[in-house]
Amino acid sequence: SIIPCLRIELNHSYILLSNNEQGLRARDVLAICSLAVSTKTIEQEHIGEKGVGFKSVFAASNRPILISHAWKFCFHVSGLDAMSYITPLWITDQDIPDCISNQISTYAQHTHLYLPLKLQAHTPEANMFLDQVIKAADPCILLHMRHLKKLEIIDKRQNKVTIIEKEIIGPTKLEEQSNVTFEDFTFLNLAGSIIQLNTLTGYNTFRVYTCYIDVPNSIEQRRTSKTRLIIAFPCEINYDLTSTVYAGLPVCDLGFNFLFNADFQLVTNRENVRENVLFNTLIRNHLSALFVYLLLNDIDLRKDMNRYCPSLNTHQGKYSSWWLVMIDNINELITKYLSVLFEIQTGKTIRYFNKDLALLVSNEQLYNCADIHVIDTDHTFLTSEQLKSFQIQTVSIIDILNCFPHRQETLENKYRQQFELWTQRQDEQWCTNFSSSK
Repeated sequence: SIIPCLRIELNHSYILLSNNEQGLRARDVLAICSLAVSTKTIEQEHIGEKGVGFKSVFAASNRPILISHAWKFCFHVSGLDAMSYITPLWITDQDIPDCISNQISTYAQHTHLYLPLKLQAHTPEANMFLDQVIKAADPCILLHMRHLKKLEIIDKRQNKVTIIEKEIIGPTKLEEQSNVTFEDFTFLNLAGSIIQLNTLTGYNTFRVYTCYIDVPNSIEQRRTSKTRLIIAFPCEINYDLTSTVYAGLPVCDLGFNFLFNADFQLVTNRENVRENVLFNTLIRNHLSALFVYLLLNDIDLRKDMNRYCPSLNTHQGKYSSWWLVMIDNINELITKYLSVLFEIQTGKTIRYFNKDLALLVSNEQLYNCADIHVIDTDHTFLTSEQLKSFQIQTVSIIDILNCFPHRQETLENKYRQQFELWTQRQDEQWCTNFSSSK
């Protein structure tokens, strides 16, 4: 069977994109040659609106050429004539440039988009633009694609070939759910998959979770009332994400150790989302809740919680307060559900281990005498800094004093009585040791 593949070839003067899927239909060509027309349907749930997606190629080229089966045409934008952006010029095989003719003839059944660059070849500006194209062809975009399974990037400037192929290994530990509500957020068709991105030199594994959310008409009028969210977590500790936020293609890097994809509305240069848009805020807040829900319900993900939890201390200088709200939301929910994450009995106060007071009281004594559950950062998946960000305090002298019997207690607490006797024996032992050392 054919593996759906996108091939991106770059040289100093052009970009050639080739795809081996269905190809262009008559209605697709009509949409490309029109404004405010799209062949995408609600059922297909594609990202894109009003048929303007193809028009973005004119940012790179004044003479894009499209070849798909019997369709062979180009556009030629030579000045201020707006109609040239939607007026096709039919071409023949003789009009196909020599630099791509071999690829076109070899893979005649594929769809090809040839973009001779506006920028002059071999200039710093052209090289910078081509480098940005390669960066946008981030392997992680395959995690978000429903059909595309393979990405080939051929950089003829450096004779470098990169091939990434997606393989679905199986489901995650998260149970698939058609409708789940967590806090005030509802997620539809929530499911998780373990996906490998294979290259010639190895592979990287991700836990990828997909769901849909409803978009109220009061927030945005859309062709469909639902939008898709994706969160992906790299399994390998040493995997270095180059981007965190995706809207199909990479948008920006927040420094998180997980990535997410959604139909964000972006600023003009695509380097951030539009922060004053209610739709983007809706997505951000749902992603915060989804992150914590996944930690609570996928045991494998929870084991790596320390790697994935974002910290204000780490990220506060990287982006605006709009994104920092996402970290705040995550931390607030984790604080609320920390007892569930650590399977701590209800009613217990949570503290983290204080090595300076370890000789004065044991974790077991604090648990039995003062209703305090101590988290030892040496034997758990969170650091002391992360626990501090969840408003968890270290064990204190006051906690130790609460282990002693209380005068106002009406019922005798045997654990506190035992603790008092233990401290008396410890005092005697310490005094003896101190005297003998003189």
